[in-house]
Amino acid sequence: MLPILGTIGYRAGRRTMGLKLPDVPRRLLSDALDVLKAEHAARLAEHLSANRVHIQVLAIGVLMTEDSTHVGYFKKSKVWAEVFKDVASTWAWADGDGHCLTHHRVLNHLEGLRNEGLLPLVLATDNGSAYKDYWVQHALRKAKVIHLFSRPHTPQHNPWIERGIGEGKALAELNAGVVLQSRAEGVQRLNDALQTLNNHWPRQSRGGLTAAQLEKKLPQWNELVSREEFYAAVEEAIKKAIAEAKGKNERHATRESIFRTLERFGLILRTRGD
Repeated sequence: MLPILGTIGYRAGRRTMGLKLPDVPRRLLSDALDVLKAEHAARLAEHLSANRVHIQVLAIGVLMTEDSTHVGYFKKSKVWAEVFKDVASTWAWADGDGHCLTHHRVLNHLEGLRNEGLLPLVLATDNGSAYKDYWVQHALRKAKVIHLFSRPHTPQHNPWIERGIGEGKALAELNAGVVLQSRAEGVQRLNDALQTLNNHWPRQSRGGLTAAQLEKKLPQWNELVSREEFYAAVEEAIKKAIAEAKGKNERHATRESIFRTLERFGLILRTRGD
């Protein structure tokens, strides 16, 4: 049975294995398959745990994540909210007008962050077209904000915002099937939930402190580094890494350059395994 699973994969079910091994009694085959799948899952979990990279961000405003999420329907049209989260403090909030994200709205969000003095050193997003727009990229360069893209189809590269969205939507009881009274309702309900979490959820990974407490305790990024110096260092590191990368490795090289520079400036701490 092991050679078969090694060839066609461990997703094979009882019926498939019954066709491959017609002479094996069904009960014996089923029990053996359960054991082999459990052992494989345990090995995989152990491997992932040993190789998982943990990133601790040491100051507020160093790394901010952003993503859109579907919060329900209004008049049979999807309602969207834009969620932001500071990784160091876990402080999160929702914004937007309920419509699908466009590059114009991204620019408006960036302007709002700038006006409130909240522009981060590094902004992490997925590969949505609104984030990759020329004018958005131009605005980020002008503001000297490093853009950290996830690798395509790899949401685990931006786990902080995925977790924050999940927590907020669960508390707000929002999902793809919810019918809303207005577009603003979906955004407001999500933001209200996130503010509740900010003020009341003690984060085990942060010593049991809430986001509100961490906002008061942690240093601000500009107490540790200048934006101009950090931006120039990242740009130089990326340029060098891309020159050494080969085609498909460019995204990985770029991401690694950003994280290494963050480490060099003492802004994050990376560890591997549990």
